Amino acid sequence: LRVLANTNEGFQILIQLLSKWETPHVILEASGGYERALTEALHDAGITVSVVQPGCVRHFAKSLKVLAKTDAIDATVLARFGEATQPNPTENTPPATHRLRALAGLAPHPQESGAWTGKRRISGGRKVVRKALDMAAKSASRHCPHLAPFYQKLRAANKPYNVALIAIARKLLIRLNTLLKNLKHLKIQPPNAALAT
Repeated sequence: LRVLANTNEGFQILIQLLSKWETPHVILEASGGYERALTEALHDAGITVSVVQPGCVRHFAKSLKVLAKTDAIDATVLARFGEATQPNPTENTPPATHRLRALAGLAPHPQESGAWTGKRRISGGRKVVRKALDMAAKSASRHCPHLAPFYQKLRAANKPYNVALIAIARKLLIRLNTLLKNLKHLKIQPPNAALAT
């Protein structure tokens, strides 16, 4: 087992080590955002990466009757989890998308204090944008032929109502941003809209 620092230097060493394989697939546990920089570095290097939920890995370890926890054991369990489940690759989220979500108050922020790690929550952003997206998401979750099935799939997977609704709002935000970019490219001016603050 080789331990590398969670820094750009450590990322580059890891990427160099991974270059020995033809099609490496890296499995990372979600850790409140600490995995994000490495995920982005791997994406930039063209390496497939899947960020998986720690609970799923723990259940998998229990199924193997692995109860001890060390760095070496955790690494082995993650590798076996990846081989057994073949998790879907995590999509690369461009920096512009992160900024857009933050502007709308839809960017998740970690809740941490010492060794305690809570659920990530959304906060901040412009209230008027957040409110408009919230209303649009509620309507889309019921009536949009593309987003309503996605919403139902999340709910069927036991995702809480607010989590599913936020996922719809994020998709709407990205689609609206893409639409505005296309209008600009075509030199079409969108209608003026006055938003009260």
